[in-house]
Amino acid sequence: MKFAIRKLTPGHYDDIIRVWKKAELPFMPRGRDSRRKLTGQMRKDPDLFFGAFVGKELVGVAFGSYDGRRGTINRLAVVPEYQHKGIAAKLVAKCEKALRAKGAVVLTTLIEIPNPGSIGLFKKAGYYVHENVRYLSKRRCRGC
Repeated sequence: MKFAIRKLTPGHYDDIIRVWKKAELPFMPRGRDSRRKLTGQMRKDPDLFFGAFVGKELVGVAFGSYDGRRGTINRLAVVPEYQHKGIAAKLVAKCEKALRAKGAVVLTTLIEIPNPGSIGLFKKAGYYVHENVRYLSKRRCRGC
């Protein structure tokens, strides 16, 4: 199966949401994943948003974020009928390359468990699983 990895633009927003829904990736349409917030991030860092396309159809997405030292791969999702075909691995590699180009020294990702497929994918790509780390967050509102 042939697919291409290309940069995503704010015009892809509806297709991104469709991929997340099909892949059953949780998202917050009234918070961080709202059209306004997500497209704003895409305008700020256009070189960190990638999509996998089969023809004109968006079938996978991955985003990067960079804090000046650490690069993080976020929101990786591939629609079920295209999983296990190397798409996620190519999206991860593309994000890694873009984050390294920005100067990222450390590459990270967060995976909600249980998700053995994603954990296996990142382990295969050389990521270390920190079993003794707990992710904590503080949010202004529920669902943001």
